[in-house]
Amino acid sequence: MILLGHSIGGMITQTFWRRCAPEVRRRIAGLVLVNTTYTTPTLTTSFHRVIHAVRGPILTPLLYLTIWLSPLVWLMNWLSFLNGSAHIQSRLTGFTGHETRGQLDFTARFTPLFSPAVMARGALATFAFDETATLAEITVPTLVVTGHRDRVLVPEASALIGRTVPRATLLTLRPAGHMGLIEQHAQFCEAVDRFSTECLGAAAQRAAGPRGNLA
Repeated sequence: MILLGHSIGGMITQTFWRRCAPEVRRRIAGLVLVNTTYTTPTLTTSFHRVIHAVRGPILTPLLYLTIWLSPLVWLMNWLSFLNGSAHIQSRLTGFTGHETRGQLDFTARFTPLFSPAVMARGALATFAFDETATLAEITVPTLVVTGHRDRVLVPEASALIGRTVPRATLLTLRPAGHMGLIEQHAQFCEAVDRFSTECLGAAAQRAAGPRGNLA
């Protein structure tokens, strides 16, 4: 199987690899880490010095307030989507100006559809995230994908993952931001399809063993 994770999904994929049992690892033919990071996002995002500095005194209390006021925040998120401000935010943080209206509408709808409390708890969890030591222990082929103008999780984070994971290949989508897998979906899908075919084919050959060679 191939594990693919985008953004926080890529962070979860790294943690899963570290924590999964050996028999599970043997079933994993490859990883695809898309627009993600290896450590707390407050250190690998744009303006990271400011964001990391205010993480404790400002961001953490605001996230807990979001949990407590989740119904109200959920309503505000829907109003933001309906009045177009969510689309502006999505364009600024996720794209580089080459997105379609449908792609923008699709990503802007994420926020009102998700539970604010769940999202806030997830953000709080990322403050303690660090899988730097895990990277060198990933033994399967890994495709690392980033956008050349990702403002949410900067390309340098993906570049470090690509240099550290022993069997990694780095792909930079252009022009693309944090939502490069949508903005450049054709290039992204082609790369993932090619990578998955190669990994699954190699895994099938290993599983066949001597019998496959005799055939």
